[in-house]
Amino acid sequence: LFNYPLDRVIRPRLLFLVYLRLPTISKPLKHILAPTDLDFCNITLDGVSTTSYEKFVATLPPMELPKPPKGHKRPPVPGKPALTREENEKIWVRVKGDARLAEYRQLK
Repeated sequence: LFNYPLDRVIRPRLLFLVYLRLPTISKPLKHILAPTDLDFCNITLDGVSTTSYEKFVATLPPMELPKPPKGHKRPPVPGKPALTREENEKIWVRVKGDARLAEYRQLK
C-alpha cells in the first residue's frame, strides 16, 4: 500500500470511484491498487476507458498536505557533548556463565 503514491495513484482512483457513484468499499483494495491505470480501468471498473480516467485525473486540483507541526526541540547546548569516547578507549564487558568467551572471568 505504501509503495503507491497517495497523490498520484490512490487519491485519483478513489475519487474516480466517487465520481462514478460507486462506493469506495465496493471494490477490493488489490483491484484499486492495480499496477497500471489500464489495469485499474479494465479490471476494477469493468472496461471504463482509460481516456475518460485520464481526463478526470487532469481536472483534479493538486493535493495540499498539511504542514508538519512545529516541534518543541531544544536548541543544542554549546560546549562538550554529553558522552565522549577517546579514540583508543576500550570497552570492557564482563560476561557471566560462558567460559568459551575470551573475556570470561569467574565471578565470585
